[in-house]
Amino acid sequence: KVGVSDLCDGTNNVFYVGTDAHIHQMVWTQVTSWRLVDLTQITGAPVAAGTSLTGHTTNHSKEVFYVGKDQHIHEIWAYDSCGGIAAGSWQKNDISASSKNGAPNASSGSALTGFFVTDGSNTFDAVLYIDASNNVQQLQKSNVDLPTNVWNNVDVTTMAGAAKTAVNKLVAFLQPGFVGYEQIYFLDANSHVWQATAAPFFADQNTLSWSSM
Repeated sequence: KVGVSDLCDGTNNVFYVGTDAHIHQMVWTQVTSWRLVDLTQITGAPVAAGTSLTGHTTNHSKEVFYVGKDQHIHEIWAYDSCGGIAAGSWQKNDISASSKNGAPNASSGSALTGFFVTDGSNTFDAVLYIDASNNVQQLQKSNVDLPTNVWNNVDVTTMAGAAKTAVNKLVAFLQPGFVGYEQIYFLDANSHVWQATAAPFFADQNTLSWSSM
């Protein structure tokens, strides 16, 4: 499960995978209190494989990501009325299939993590997962990369020269105090902690020199 507080529309949100493999939302507002929404049912999105979820708010939307039974990374999202965009209904998107350069299938039970960042004008949205060959993959979109705001895949393990993962655990974030540096951490087969990093952040990450240690 994952929790998201959306200051734009004043909601608290908890998302989880139910025993029916549907993505469910528990949402709270001062007007309605808590209520339950079956996002899989209302969007017609594919059912989930496993219980891994990640999600966050962007500058104008809420997003939830999960692994489908087709081993693709799926997104359920909705505009939340920020950024001058009217709030809208929940939508579905297969971001593995829609990525401009294709994305490998996720491993069974893959961990998921992700984040969104903006400096007020530039935006960057990222979702990370472990593929079937135990490489860390990053699906990303930005208004800086061309074509803008289109999902693109980066094989972090290959580009950073890092070891393959051994367990389904991932952490990714911006390095504190260094806006523009992305940090990714995972464990290898010897239970050693690996770090992959790239900077500057607001740039085409396919052209950057990823490094690992």
